[in-house]
Order: sequence, then structure tokens, then C-alpha cells
Amino acid sequence: MFKLTILSMLAITVFAVAKTLLPISSDVDVMYKTATVERRTLARSISATGTLEPRDIIDVGAQVAGRVIEFGVDERTGESVDYGSHVKKGMVLARIDPSVYEIEVEIAQAQARRTAAMVAQCTSQLKESEAALQRSEAELRQQQAKLSRARSDWERVSRLSNASASSAADVDDTRTELESVEAAVAIANAAIEQAKSHLDSRKAAIRGAEADNENAMATLKRAQTTLAYCSILSPIDGTVIDRRVNQGQTVVASLTTPSLFLLASDLRELEIWVSVNEADIGQIRPGLPVRFTVDANPDECHCGIVKQVRLNASMSQNVVTYTVVVSVENTIESLLPYLTANVDFVIDEHADVLAVPSAALRFEPSTARGLSKQPQLSARPSGAGARRTVWISEATGLRQIEVTTGISEGSYTEVKSSELTENTQVVVGETFRGEDAVVSNPFVPKMPGTKSPGTEKNSDAQRD
Repeated sequence: MFKLTILSMLAITVFAVAKTLLPISSDVDVMYKTATVERRTLARSISATGTLEPRDIIDVGAQVAGRVIEFGVDERTGESVDYGSHVKKGMVLARIDPSVYEIEVEIAQAQARRTAAMVAQCTSQLKESEAALQRSEAELRQQQAKLSRARSDWERVSRLSNASASSAADVDDTRTELESVEAAVAIANAAIEQAKSHLDSRKAAIRGAEADNENAMATLKRAQTTLAYCSILSPIDGTVIDRRVNQGQTVVASLTTPSLFLLASDLRELEIWVSVNEADIGQIRPGLPVRFTVDANPDECHCGIVKQVRLNASMSQNVVTYTVVVSVENTIESLLPYLTANVDFVIDEHADVLAVPSAALRFEPSTARGLSKQPQLSARPSGAGARRTVWISEATGLRQIEVTTGISEGSYTEVKSSELTENTQVVVGETFRGEDAVVSNPFVPKMPGTKSPGTEKNSDAQRD
């Protein structure tokens, strides 16, 4: 029994191989699947995914602590600023209770007034000291004139005394007057020095008063600035992406600035931050056109342009990627921030070229019909500029046409040939129909006795 089983299996195998290698019977009906040569616009592109980002994002915080007492008013709706509100630069977003900071301003104003009064007082004293110095200088000039006259009188009296023409009393009076005037001149000089010392002291005092006044004014300015911080203003024209505080909530400004609002600049201009593999980054450059779709509206195609290729690459699981920034016009604001974008970088594009389905370039006819061309099991040339073949069906059978390939977008490939024209039908597959039809493929043996209405061979399953 065991030997019989082995012999049966050998017989089945030999029959299957023999039937596989034999030509298809003459009653097999061969049908060819064809496609039309078309003129198309083909593009070679690199696909990647990215995220739509606002062009500028600003986190608006508070520099003072306090309770949020109210929000600003959206000019478009007349309601309080909230999610999605449109804001303008300088517009009030929120107000923090200013009571404590108003008191600090009043204290600083009082201090500034006091120091200003001190400056005025010191200025008055300085003027008095300057006037005293001027009086002392005038007194000195007067005493110096008296001294000059006293010296003249002394010289005259001395000459007369030598000539015995003047009495001893006149000599004594003249000498006394001269010494008295000399003492007065010395006193006047001392008074001038004293006046100068007072003047320097007043000048120092006024400098101190002015410094105190400047410090008080700076303190007042700081208090006023702090008070102004109670009004949270929008730094840009844009849209409120997120509101992170509620009315009545207390804001505490410590080591880190508390975040109140997240603002995005004009949403009519967005960016896509795309992660591109290092194998493709060499083909991407600024100015390259981009097409993309978003999952929220997959049927609508949008356009953009490469703005920047960032050099700070990132590595994850030994895969290096670069961030490419794509600029996008969002005039009607149909695109929302943070949507996932399916991006195609258009590396090359050919318009109005002859194109055939890529399956036509992969098609090889069956050898069972006695065709001169045998199936090629080796790799065929690929890529732009490669010489390939397509087949067309004629009354006498299939005819082979040699073509030169151009760019390919996957399903269609550009071809160049003087024998191909628009609307030519090229073969992309074949179907055998018959009672005992078998595909002559040595790699797919069929068990004997198996019958089917027909077997189809489609070249789409063949790969380069």
C-alpha cells in the first residue's frame, strides 16, 4: 500500500509538470486587456507628512500678580475675548486688579514731590551762596582800593617825615590806617573763601537733591509701568488660539511668567513643518513647489512653497530626519492650525507628455502562443532614460514597440517613441478562457484534474 501511494504521488507530479510545460490547447480563447496612451502632466515627487503651524505663536503672560477682574472686548463680536477671538496689536485682552499698584503709584508720586521740593530749596540756597560770594568779592575790591590809597598816603607821609615836614602824629595815623585796611583786605579774602566753601556745599546739596529726585522719578515710573502691566495687551494682530485663565482667577507671577493667552499671527499665512528622511533631503531646496492635502478635507489639494530647510536634524531609532518649513497661503482660512498634512514635494514635472500605464511596461506575453519574444526573468532597466518595451495588439498578433521612459508618478510613466501616438491602445494584461486553459508558468504547478472556467494572467502582478 505504501509503495502504491508513492507511485501515485510520482505519477501526479510528473503529469502536473508535463501539463504545465505543454502549450495551451488550441481551443483556448486569449483576451488582451488594453489601456489608452494619453497626454498627461506627470510629476516626480517626494512624499512626507507634517503639521500645519501658525507662522508666529506668542505666549502672552502676566508680569504682575493679582486677580483677573475682566476680559477685553472683541471688536467684531462685541463679546469678551475668548477662544478664536480676533485681536489687534495694543488691544486689551484682560485686566488684573490694580488697587495695590495704584497705591504704590501714589506713594511714589508723593516721594517725587518731596524730592522736587528739596531740589527747589537747595537751588534757592545755592543762589544765596552765590550772592554772598559776590558781596564778599565786592567787599574785597573795596578794601583793596582803600589799601591802595592807604599805601599812597603812607609813602607821602614817609617822604615828608624824612624832610621833617610831617609831624609824628601824622606818621602814626597813616601807619595805623594802612594796617587797618590791610586787615580789612585779609578779612575780605577770608569771607570770599568762606562764601566759596558754602557755595560748594550748596552745589553738593543740590546734586544730592537732584539725585534723590531722579531716584524718586524712576520709582514713580516703575510704579506706573507696573500699574500699566495690569492691562494685558495683545502684542500682535492675530487670533486667540488658547485662553488659559478665567475671570476671578488669581494670577501669581513668581520665577516663571504665568501664561494667560496663546496667540497666533494672521492665520491667512501658515507653515507646514515637515519631517523629511535624510535620503531625500538632498533633493529639497528653498523655492521648491509643494502640494498637500489634509485629512479634514482629503479631496481638496492645496499648494505651498519650500521656505526653509532647517539644519538641526533629529534622530529616532537610527533614522535621521530634517525639518522642512513650507509656506502656505490660507486666504479663505479653510486650513486650521495643527492639522496633519500629507505633503508631496514636486521635484520634477513634465506637462503634456505621452504617458502609458506602468503596467504596460511590465507586461510580457505568454510563451505558449509561439511568440518570438520570450519572458524575461532578469531585471529590466528602470528610471528616466531607460529603454523599455510595450506591446500593441494587431490583427496579426502582438507587436513589440521600443520606448524610452521619462519620469513616473507610479501608476503612469512618461514614454517617448515615434511609433506611439495619443489614443494608441497598449496591452497591460492577458486573459485565457477555455475549458482546460492552463497558464504556462513553471512556478505555479496545477494539480491534475483541476478544472476552472478560465485562468487570468495579469502583468500587474509581475514586478521589475
